[in-house]
Amino acid sequence: MAEFIQEDEALAKYCQRHMGADLIGFDTEFVREKTYYPKLEVVQIIVEDEIAIVDCQAIRDASPMWDLLCHPDSRKVLHSGLQDMEIMLQESGRLPAPIFDTQIAASLLGYGSQCGYSRLVYQILGKKVPKGETFSDWSHRPLHKDQLIYAEKDVEHLPEIYGNLVDQLKKRGRLSWIDEECCHLSEEATHFREPPETCYKRVKGRNSLDSTSLSVLRSLSKWREITAQEKNLPPGRILRDHLLLSIAKGRPKSLDQLKRQRGMHSGDISRFGNDILHAVQEGERLAETDPIELSPSLRTKIPEDAEAILKLLSAVLRIEAEKADVAPTVVATSEDLRQLVGGFSAGNLEGHPLLEGWRKELAGDRLLSVLEGKVLLRFNPKKMSIVLEESHG
Repeated sequence: MAEFIQEDEALAKYCQRHMGADLIGFDTEFVREKTYYPKLEVVQIIVEDEIAIVDCQAIRDASPMWDLLCHPDSRKVLHSGLQDMEIMLQESGRLPAPIFDTQIAASLLGYGSQCGYSRLVYQILGKKVPKGETFSDWSHRPLHKDQLIYAEKDVEHLPEIYGNLVDQLKKRGRLSWIDEECCHLSEEATHFREPPETCYKRVKGRNSLDSTSLSVLRSLSKWREITAQEKNLPPGRILRDHLLLSIAKGRPKSLDQLKRQRGMHSGDISRFGNDILHAVQEGERLAETDPIELSPSLRTKIPEDAEAILKLLSAVLRIEAEKADVAPTVVATSEDLRQLVGGFSAGNLEGHPLLEGWRKELAGDRLLSVLEGKVLLRFNPKKMSIVLEESHG
């Protein structure tokens, strides 16, 4: 039975009891739908067979918990932990290390690139984990019984899953891979928010804009992001993406023109109308003085028949990844392949992720051999499959 902790003294005692433990599993529950910054509500911790569910609304001094989770002698285990680590950095100014992410480990062992915790527990242990509170409102108090059961089960199996995955990684000679993949979770740079000046890159449909409208979109997105931070609201609550695009295309010069934008409400115009017009003007000015350059990936010169080359490399990547029982998307993205082709064409492949670490061993060397003409693809009609062969030409 988990210990539900709502008092500072109880939290301090639990943490002191387990400080420096070899293995600590943890998870967090937070709410971020209504605010810009996520609000931490609950932290679940498991050490050996002792589970603590910490009510962060009731705790005044959480420093013992951060000391426990950031102790350098303890390996911390979590599942799909990017957001958990982000909120820990926000709340404590620290990041735990070393980290073992069970979702990342599973992706290196053939369980798929985004294997959920419940599915992983069932596949490895044959046990079912309740999902009923996945979208629960963790900010509401008191927490009810089903939420506490869910919170407990969310960490209960982490130590056993960890042991099983470590054994599998050892057998396949991939234990170093998981350290390589998880170390970035403990780096502050991983969790830095995108600067407001570049938030326009997240807006879908921006590629349809001309250069001036794209500059306006940049200024509008910057204004929206800064306003969302100041008011602690999700950016979409300030102005939705489709309105950003519409305004960037129309580039209104007055409040009357802004009112004619479909989807603009009178309340939005009264609150933000002048700010929006100012952002439009700034974007038009910056289109002349500070135009948006193409991203490095688009500037990289690649051969005219690059799409055919990329399809060829994708096929090779899939063959090598499936042979190793790893999802191809875990090894490389389509952008990684595009950069590989561009770098090879330019004679500069230094620092490419496919040519470093375990990715180089699994697929990078083979992909480079294809580009160098040392490997050929051949269709085997008997096996109805594509095979790779060394070129003797």
